[in-house]
Amino acid sequence: FNRISEIRCLTIYFPYRYDGLGVPKRQPLTSIYWEVHKIMEYRKFGNTIIARIDKGEEILEQVKEVALKENIKLASIQALGAVNDFTAGVFKTDEKKYYSNHFTGNFEIVSLTGTINTMDGEFYSHLHMSAGNDKGEVFGGHLNQAVVSATCEMVITLIDGVVDRAYSEEIGLNLFKF
Repeated sequence: FNRISEIRCLTIYFPYRYDGLGVPKRQPLTSIYWEVHKIMEYRKFGNTIIARIDKGEEILEQVKEVALKENIKLASIQALGAVNDFTAGVFKTDEKKYYSNHFTGNFEIVSLTGTINTMDGEFYSHLHMSAGNDKGEVFGGHLNQAVVSATCEMVITLIDGVVDRAYSEEIGLNLFKF
């Protein structure tokens, strides 16, 4: 079980001081506030991680956190849930350029799929998401960011091995390098 999600405060006090009547009292010297980083809740069963990403959490950040914590080098991802703010891109092959579309409102994740692997030995993820609105319209593409509005249920299937990526000048993308 992994989850820390609050603001913490540390107050440093002077040693006891005496007021004018000789009564000891503690006086704060300073207070330090910090946000404790939040990670999705998950359980690991063999080579499978079942995860829940909660309201307000960003999906790609949470995927990266669990991948780094669990030292995941290769995996496939599937998920569903609800988001209220997401950006998905489309790669124009003739221009070798991504174009992003940003969406806000109530959306159900119809499909979220992709991979975790490495590029130059470091964490890399490649996810696509489709999400539908209340009119049944579905939008999607390469996932750039998505904020959960209710919950996101994710299954990460670990694969024994490592597949790195390398940039292809010809295609304009980071492709699997075998």
